Amino acid sequence: MIHFAYPILALKQHESGSALIWLNSTLLLQTLTSNEMLGRVLGFEYSLARCCEAGAALLAGRLEDRGYGKYEIASLSAVFGATLLVLWSIFHISGRGAASFDRMQLKNKSMTLPLITS
Repeated sequence: MIHFAYPILALKQHESGSALIWLNSTLLLQTLTSNEMLGRVLGFEYSLARCCEAGAALLAGRLEDRGYGKYEIASLSAVFGATLLVLWSIFHISGRGAASFDRMQLKNKSMTLPLITS
């Protein structure tokens, strides 16, 4: 029998990683969004995240009701996540992501303070 603390520690590790990724993506959105659109973009991002979370729970419940086991549902989730990872990696490597070199150069130039000489 597995000790009760091991699943709790694994869940804590998972939630910490998820929170860190979400925090970094939110900060990235804040730096790439104009001040006029910032509230709308962050509100949409939050709403989309909650809808996706609810949709994943609904889909997992429906699959379980149709007779799929927890292992099969987890495997489908892993395949879906791996597919998104591959697609996003291709998008990022091709230079069209938010961390593209040109976009970061423009952002860094706009964030530098002017040099004052006297």
